[in-house]
Amino acid sequence: MEPGRVAGLRQWPALGPGCAAPGPHHGAAVGARHGAVGTPPRRISDADGGNPAAVPPDHRSSPGATSGTHDPGASGRDAGALGSQQWFGQRFRAPIEKDSDVELRQCLSRHIAPLMLRRTKQQVLTELPEMTETRREVSLSGAQRELYESLRLASHQRVQQAVAERGLAGSGIVMLDALLKLRQVCCDPRLVKLESARKAQRSAKLDQLRELVPPLVEEGRRILIFSQFTEMLALISETLEKHGICFTT
Repeated sequence: MEPGRVAGLRQWPALGPGCAAPGPHHGAAVGARHGAVGTPPRRISDADGGNPAAVPPDHRSSPGATSGTHDPGASGRDAGALGSQQWFGQRFRAPIEKDSDVELRQCLSRHIAPLMLRRTKQQVLTELPEMTETRREVSLSGAQRELYESLRLASHQRVQQAVAERGLAGSGIVMLDALLKLRQVCCDPRLVKLESARKAQRSAKLDQLRELVPPLVEEGRRILIFSQFTEMLALISETLEKHGICFTT
């Protein structure tokens, strides 16, 4: 479908009385549900003849728009469904954002309603392909494995001591800290802020990533890499840069 065309749109809804030419006392901030009001409007065509649907004439009296006088906003009003950017800013954006005109905001919301397509996850779930999940086991080796084992034994002792002194309910923080350090070691030893961790400079997960990503990039795939550790993402970014792989964060 061509941008700006709406299949089956035969008649643009009228703005209604009091919607097109707000007075100086109107306004309110346009919420996210009304779209970006500052972007240039697109011309809307009907599905049959391709005739542009223009905003109806003003129903509210405004200075300089009386019979026999020239309306300076008339030309801008006819520049598509929402008028020109200047006309739209004067008639809608300024009164809504500056003066909190609730009535005008509701009117604009009704006017753009035919273009608002909202589909819930349940509605599109049947159209999505089945998810394929492949799990890869990454074995630790060398200095990374040694660091993991030393931390595991030390954490086990600390957790046992905490449980003996405070009970199971009072040892939650100690357990979470132990699990956090073990998870960090599995990702990359450099995430662990311990003196003993500086000896381990190699990460099995990063090695696996170096093998997986380049072939997928050559196939033209788009890849999403995520981690719960922001420092791990920084290390991944550094690795991708060294291999000349473009990415965005």
